Order: sequence, then C-alpha cells, then structure tokens
Amino acid sequence: MAEYRYTSADRLSQLKTLESALTELIRVINSTPAMTYVDDYRLALAKTVELQKEGFNQNQLSALARGIPDVFNRHKEWIPPMHQIETGEWVEHEWWKLLDEKLQPVLSLAKTLKTLGYY
Repeated sequence: MAEYRYTSADRLSQLKTLESALTELIRVINSTPAMTYVDDYRLALAKTVELQKEGFNQNQLSALARGIPDVFNRHKEWIPPMHQIETGEWVEHEWWKLLDEKLQPVLSLAKTLKTLGYY
C-alpha cells in the first residue's frame, strides 16, 4: 500500500475544521476549572485563521500543533477529575465530560497537522 501525503487542499480543510473545533472548545472552556488554558487556545485559533489567509508550510503547521496543549498530563495511570456523589460512588465531573468532548477533536486535529501523511 502506498503512503498518502497530505496535500495543501487537505491541510486547508484541516485548518478550517480546527478553527471550528477551537471555537467550540473556547466557548466551553471559559466556564470550567481548566480556563487557565483559554489563552493558549485563543492564540492557536488566531494562528489557525492567519495560516488560512496567509498560507503555510509544514514547519508552521507543526509549530501550531505543538502550541495546542492538553488540559491534563494524561499519563498511564491518569484518571479524569472525579467527585463523590450521595451514594458514595465516584463519577466524572459534568464540566469535564463537556470539556473533553470538545477537547478531543482539537487534540486529534493537532496530531494530524504534525503528521505528513498515512499508509
């Protein structure tokens, strides 16, 4: 099987999708304890818009991707933020579920921007 290398059209489409995903993430993150990262995501959004308008090379795409942080250091034994409910059971915070739902597409797109292609 041959390797597929992303074209400029692919990258432009990825940037447009990232712009939309970052906009959604910023909307949600403002109302969570993770809001300290909102400036990082705003900078990434501004850079995403700029690259769409001005053009880009792979180094710029990789730099953009590196500038998009995860909210938590998800190591092997990491668990999401939890709280105990009346029954004594531990459950994920609702704010975390909503945040992670918006964060995962952004992180996935950032990973794709660093990748040259796929097999």
